[in-house]
Amino acid sequence: MVFQLPSERMVYGSLKLKQFVKRLTPVAIRQWYNRLRYGGMEMYYVPREKVVEHVSAHGGTVLDVAEREAGGGYRSATYYVSALKTAGNETA
Repeated sequence: MVFQLPSERMVYGSLKLKQFVKRLTPVAIRQWYNRLRYGGMEMYYVPREKVVEHVSAHGGTVLDVAEREAGGGYRSATYYVSALKTAGNETA
């Protein structure tokens, strides 16, 4: 199985001020601004360690992870995962 998730939010020097201002802005105003600018889309990330832990806890094995920079100051990770064979979950 192959899937992709944002894995971390990268913070650059100029983003520190932006994050500070964002924290001071009421949530309702931020939501209104985001709907106008991005059409209401929100993006969240899941740290690589959490994804690997979750896959392992559910019987999978992470074979490889390819990371790259994504838009909006995020890093993206593509996970290559092998599932554990169980009764009723046979793969050809």
